[in-house]
Amino acid sequence: MSRIFILDPSLSHQRQHHFYAMRAFLSEAESLGLEPKVFAQRWASRAVHRLGARRHFSTGGYSVQNHGAAELDKLAKANYRTLVRLRKLRSQIKPDDFVFFPAITAALAMGVCQWISGFEPQEAPRFGMCLMFQPDWHASGGRSDASDAYNRHAFGLIPHAIRHRVAYTCETEGLANEYAPIVGSLPLVLPLPTFQFLLDDHVKEKRGGHPPRVAFLGYTKSEKGALQITDILAKAEERYGELDFTVQIMGGSKALGASIEKAASALRKAPKIIRGSVVAEQMIRILSDTDILLLPYDPSTYRTRGSALFTEAKSLGVPMVISRDTAIGREAAEKGIGIGIADFNAESTLSALGEALERLPELIKASAVEAKRIRAEDPGYLKPLFFEKLSAEG
Repeated sequence: MSRIFILDPSLSHQRQHHFYAMRAFLSEAESLGLEPKVFAQRWASRAVHRLGARRHFSTGGYSVQNHGAAELDKLAKANYRTLVRLRKLRSQIKPDDFVFFPAITAALAMGVCQWISGFEPQEAPRFGMCLMFQPDWHASGGRSDASDAYNRHAFGLIPHAIRHRVAYTCETEGLANEYAPIVGSLPLVLPLPTFQFLLDDHVKEKRGGHPPRVAFLGYTKSEKGALQITDILAKAEERYGELDFTVQIMGGSKALGASIEKAASALRKAPKIIRGSVVAEQMIRILSDTDILLLPYDPSTYRTRGSALFTEAKSLGVPMVISRDTAIGREAAEKGIGIGIADFNAESTLSALGEALERLPELIKASAVEAKRIRAEDPGYLKPLFFEKLSAEG
């Protein structure tokens, strides 16, 4: 039996997208007759351990203190040392096995390239890598020419280190096109699985009997539009009448969270505030009760990258108000499941929300059609990556 070694330094607890993606990977691996071996963060929770994961990585996948090349190089060396400690693992890996990295950053790529350089070509397994972020992405939210060059150099090393036994995925077509000249082949476009496997076949096509339900969910980060929320809460009710808001406050600064709660308390009908992260079953209930999901993302950060919330909303048939100049925003517009936000500010988001409220019946109908299509045509993830794309490329 071939094995699949899934190495995810960011897998740490069950209230994250990585956890539910891993559950989907394990289920699919079993259906494909692959024996899974999972390696997670060193401090991973018991829930992760119960998946069968071994606690190993001492550096998180997104760990970086600043966006300088020196810091990234330091992290790359730490990743390499962590991988080197898997000496027994490398001796166990055979040519008919698979090695999969569900989210690979530049610093991890550098460490991986050093680690795999010890494989003889005829002994190397087949590799798969999800290129989740834009080539100039940094966990700190900033960028510089030096670090951008570092990232492109790091990703460009992968095809030279692994030769022809590697295939890539990206969540959007735009991101795949960005990476193609860097890694030497066009990545397969596949959104990471989240909690689709928990869903039944029912998609609500009609919602009524209550004011429109509008939600802002996910991390309270500026690049996700969190700084707009206080203005949106303050002005939306006056412009559009009674709305039921749900706002998740997770991460971000305490001051920003406090300002959002203060704005919420001033409304005639207090929004539902969700503090901290939630498990997938809770998120399914929240999204199922949502009429419009706000995704006012910064186009400079999300110009081509994907979004787990976007994928989840599509799977449940939830209409969106979403930044127009992003890959996910363009997809939403093409499929008629969202209204585009012209500019990255609260006024533009409010304007798009007004249009979404006017067109809500048609958005709900189109979103339900798209959700049913996704479930009917689900290709899996590991099968198209390893058994179709990698085989086709030799």
